[in-house]
Amino acid sequence: MDKLLIGIIVKPQGIKGEVKVKLFTDGFESVSGLKEIFIDDVAYPVLKMRCDKDVFMLLRGIADRNAAELLRQKQVYADKDAVKRPKGRYF
Repeated sequence: MDKLLIGIIVKPQGIKGEVKVKLFTDGFESVSGLKEIFIDDVAYPVLKMRCDKDVFMLLRGIADRNAAELLRQKQVYADKDAVKRPKGRYF
């Protein structure tokens, strides 16, 4: 599996462990269907993802704000084949 750098975690959001992600991809549509992401070579299933001007993710295994704080400034990777791209666009 080839991994693609899709963004970086900016900060925790709220108290339930949600994180704000700055995307490096073409936009939310390219990552909206992701089921799993990788941070420091650890797989995190994506429980919920939303876009409200910024992109926010809730990940399995990150249960509270303290756990989310440990991910600050970490790079976020995804399976290259799982990231959508418009026809004619390349990575």
